[in-house]
Amino acid sequence: MTSLFRTLLGFSFTVPYVFAQDHTQCADSGSYWYTSVVGETPCRTYERLRTICNSQYVLGALKTNTPPDTCNDQVADCCCNSIAFGLSMMCLTCQQGMESTGGNGTDAGPGAYQLYLKHGTNSFCTTNTNKSFTNGIQLAVCNNNLRIHDSFYDRIFWADGSWYYTWAREHAEETNAIDGNNSFTHCASTTVNGTSSSESASTLPHSSKFPTAGRHSWDRWRVCSIHRSGYPLHPLAVLVPPATN
Repeated sequence: MTSLFRTLLGFSFTVPYVFAQDHTQCADSGSYWYTSVVGETPCRTYERLRTICNSQYVLGALKTNTPPDTCNDQVADCCCNSIAFGLSMMCLTCQQGMESTGGNGTDAGPGAYQLYLKHGTNSFCTTNTNKSFTNGIQLAVCNNNLRIHDSFYDRIFWADGSWYYTWAREHAEETNAIDGNNSFTHCASTTVNGTSSSESASTLPHSSKFPTAGRHSWDRWRVCSIHRSGYPLHPLAVLVPPATN
């Protein structure tokens, strides 16, 4: 076997592997706290958000120096906000893995957010919003069934442009515990409506089990069926405690 043939043979195996890499997947289980609640990785959420404004956007390997990405789309409404920046930071830890960061995730120093908004130029993207989307993008987020955690709307933001992974994770986990993992209230499609009477058992598989003991009876269950990428995920049943007298 000639050296040229061996080289070509090795290249034939290498090329498919390179092109098959999916940068929306996490390097380890360190982001499970996010994926177990949202139903996808933070990288996938970030990519889906960016593709609302730019259908050609494909997430690549993020830079290890912060900011890991920039808001460089000509129509920048989807990324010109602190929510997109926060998702890009969570995605960086997802791609790098928790072990590579000593179990603490990747932080960003002051000014990182502003650099993200400037996208390598001397001017900021527009229209910039913090802890929110523009009205139009919020509607698009809901229409595309993106599950954006409530923490991005109220607390996960630092005005000096820094970002802290551990604090953001712990705050989101605390919110999940308080809200019973129903921490996606900015879209009706991702929120369990405790007052709706239109939801019924017909949305659940026949094999689903329900508690029958105590005061947590069938009429206390509310079901939210989540659809992603054209196919349904498993329905999430959320128990609503009985009202107290």
